Amino acid sequence: MEYKGFARAGVFVATIIFGLPVLAAPIVIKDYGGTSTDVPSMQALRDAYAEGAPDQNSIQPQKPIDPFPMLTKVQPGVLQPPVRLAARTPKPLFIVGADELSLRWFERNKQYLLSVQATGYAVNIVSENQMQQLSKHLAPLQAVPLPLDEAAQKLGIPVYPVLIIGNEIKQ
Repeated sequence: MEYKGFARAGVFVATIIFGLPVLAAPIVIKDYGGTSTDVPSMQALRDAYAEGAPDQNSIQPQKPIDPFPMLTKVQPGVLQPPVRLAARTPKPLFIVGADELSLRWFERNKQYLLSVQATGYAVNIVSENQMQQLSKHLAPLQAVPLPLDEAAQKLGIPVYPVLIIGNEIKQ
């Protein structure tokens, strides 16, 4: 009796193990015997692309976007006490403008900015020419134009020029 129950269980398990693969039909991707599939041929894909591709002579070059003037509501001024941030900056950064206060501040702090490898941002820049002049003044450090309003509001930057290092904004 025990043997018959064991044999029935074995037949049942064998049917499940060996019968399931038979139930799943293969998905035909490419059949060299002539059977059609739902997968498009490479030639059909090439033809569809050629029909939708724009004429190379009709494409006009895009005019580059001029980011200037890059103005902000934050103005040059003197930062009274250092401002503490909730989080630390991973790398020191400085914010300057092309104004006289920023240029004097940069000259006084240039060696320190070089020593901490600070990244520079320029604000209130009205033209590409003004940005080039500022870049010459900041060399060998570099600065990129930055729209400061949103960052100034979130970080609590009341004025510039400033250095943001660690969790502190200072002049």
